[in-house]
Amino acid sequence: ISLSGVRDGTGAPSYLIAAIEVISERRKAHAALEATTARLNHLLTTSPTVLYSTRLEGAAVIPIWVSESITRILGYSTEEALRPDWWQAHLHPDDRDRVIANVSAGLEQGYLVQEYRFLRKDGGVIWVRDELRVLPGGSGPRARAARGGGSPGTGLGGHALQTSEARAPGEAGFGCTTSL
Repeated sequence: ISLSGVRDGTGAPSYLIAAIEVISERRKAHAALEATTARLNHLLTTSPTVLYSTRLEGAAVIPIWVSESITRILGYSTEEALRPDWWQAHLHPDDRDRVIANVSAGLEQGYLVQEYRFLRKDGGVIWVRDELRVLPGGSGPRARAARGGGSPGTGLGGHALQTSEARAPGEAGFGCTTSL
């Protein structure tokens, strides 16, 4: 309910205008949105998958969002993972040059699938299967965005990762899908 006073020519109150707005539908919609948001947050937090989104600026891949499951799976905070150099800095040194070269080629081709090792915060090594797909996004004719995710232990579809190099004891697997 909202009330507004109307005054006469002398400034004395003359009458009130009352407006009553029925907000039942708006409240129901708000409650439904809150429930959906809570479910989505629960899924993102407890998922065995790290989801993230990046923006592409020329050859640069700029992280803009990452799910909180990254902390549980890789040990890094979302703030750490959103630093521009974080991903490259944590690629396994023996894989770094190959992976970066493949990403550059994949951005030009529009699609890439590759596997590599990634350094966890606790010093362990985890295998990553990364699938990249270039998608339009943002503004401008060449603007692109990236979205992705992955889960530890197996590659996509529940298949074990197959690599040309055997895993050392203590190395875990992490399947990752990225759409660029």
